[in-house]
Amino acid sequence: DAISALGTWNNPSSLDRVNGHWSPVVPIRDIGKAKATATLRSLLKDSAEVLSIEAIEAVGKLKDLELAADLHDLSRNHKNSPEKRVAALRALEQMKDSNLKATADSLSKDDASDVRLEANRVLFSLSPETAEKRIAHILNTGEIPEKQLALYALGSLPSESSADTLVDWM
Repeated sequence: DAISALGTWNNPSSLDRVNGHWSPVVPIRDIGKAKATATLRSLLKDSAEVLSIEAIEAVGKLKDLELAADLHDLSRNHKNSPEKRVAALRALEQMKDSNLKATADSLSKDDASDVRLEANRVLFSLSPETAEKRIAHILNTGEIPEKQLALYALGSLPSESSADTLVDWM
């Protein structure tokens, strides 16, 4: 709960977290930001998976770009669990990080299927204009969950050729 509360630091709810009563709060943006960033940075490296993933989600909600490099490292480190790596990739997407495309592109070739799946989803949403070529490759070589994602993404592309490819796979 405490880590989740850090994630709403920039935009706190007007409802009390404990009793649900209305108590408007003026957002305090910069007070304690350095301390929160330091705390989250240490929690990102925590060995307890649940704490680390909660910290990753909080960083994404905060859109704390100071921690973006840490998230890139977490997502690329094969020693981390696929769940942790996927959470880091989602947080980077939530932050609209400028290096997200390069990270997602490298992770789209990862050994862990969950990581590949999330990386491809991110790439489809970041650049729909190049998605069709990537989708065709996945439909020919990918695993079933990847093919399902590719077909879903193909259905949302506006081009005529994507409709033809979709019909061919039906």
